[in-house]
Amino acid sequence: MEVAEYLSPRDLGRAVGLSESSVRRWADDGRLRAERTAGGHRRIARAEAVRFIRETGLELLRPDLLGFPQTEGVGGGPLPAADALVGALRASDSAGARRMLVSAFLDGAPLAEICDGPVRIALREMGLLWRDGPEGIALEHRAVDVCLQALMEIRSAIPDRRSAPVAVGGAVEGDPYILPSIMTSVVLADVGFRALNLGPHVPSVAILAAAELYAPVLVWRSAGISGAGPSLRREARHLRTLAQGRRPDFVVGGPGFSTSELPRGGGVHRLHSMAELAGFARAVLSQFGP
Repeated sequence: MEVAEYLSPRDLGRAVGLSESSVRRWADDGRLRAERTAGGHRRIARAEAVRFIRETGLELLRPDLLGFPQTEGVGGGPLPAADALVGALRASDSAGARRMLVSAFLDGAPLAEICDGPVRIALREMGLLWRDGPEGIALEHRAVDVCLQALMEIRSAIPDRRSAPVAVGGAVEGDPYILPSIMTSVVLADVGFRALNLGPHVPSVAILAAAELYAPVLVWRSAGISGAGPSLRREARHLRTLAQGRRPDFVVGGPGFSTSELPRGGGVHRLHSMAELAGFARAVLSQFGP
């Protein structure tokens, strides 16, 4: 289905079960940002509509009008229970699993809580299925892909803030795990960064080139494999050589290194959860004003 980037006041009203005049009033009093067409008609960006719905707690009755799958009947409140998500993933109910996660986001649950809660717990349990043989391995890989699809659906509804401070990062070289860095980038985008994810298995030369190219204020590295300490230390030393005023905060996370391997010196931060990342990122953004 093709997703419209802008909605009319009528369509947004239909989506939340309220009148078109209510939407116009929100736009006129500045609570809802709307643009005007050449003919003077109001149009609301899809990402702005999602922001408004999440922040005001409005019930989204017609998610399809915003390009989302129908979320009716997933239950469980703002955050789905991890065992419900595991059940959907084990049953290969990919549509149901995606609905649970997207619904939680639309209901206003912080992305960091979605990642730290049901996604982390469910994937940890699915990761044990390798003991059941090839079928279990297949289910685990499928579960990762389903969670990735849900996160990308959510990412599509977050504004692309081209003028915002930049964060750039990826998994360390040799690390094939795609989801931790995706979660990092989506959480950072939701907080307010222009988040540029370079993906899994990113060599040091590439991450350092990106630091030169994009002048980020934050660089992240996820490490799901052991032995990442030496490369992280080299990267931290290089980042400290950037011109004064361009030295980014260096955020590292994951089980691939021990505390003793943490790069020394200022500007290096080991974080243990997406909630910690979100809090840290907001503190960094606060230095740049509203």
